Amino acid sequence: MVNRVKFTDFGAVFPHKVTYHDSCAGLREYGLKAEGRLLLSKVKDIELVEMKEREVCCGFGGVFSVKHEAISTAMAQQKNRKRFGNRSRIYCFNRSFVFDAFGRLYQ
Repeated sequence: MVNRVKFTDFGAVFPHKVTYHDSCAGLREYGLKAEGRLLLSKVKDIELVEMKEREVCCGFGGVFSVKHEAISTAMAQQKNRKRFGNRSRIYCFNRSFVFDAFGRLYQ
């Protein structure tokens, strides 16, 4: 959306505190770091609160989370503490991460 269509402002309004999760694939494989934040910056009344150590892996990694479940779980728990330690009520991330994020939050 940002890089190809060059469209960033949807006229959205969202008066909440939000944290954005950088996915490993987005950061490392596709080089996407600013795009999600740019879209969020165009939302009126939003407060973007950055997560501490936001580029540290969350432990999902697809096959990694299956082959090394205990390590992956510990990494996800650590990331969740950082994610919610900033008192943000809303959490934004890309769709590839959504199933793991919610699964680990409800464990």
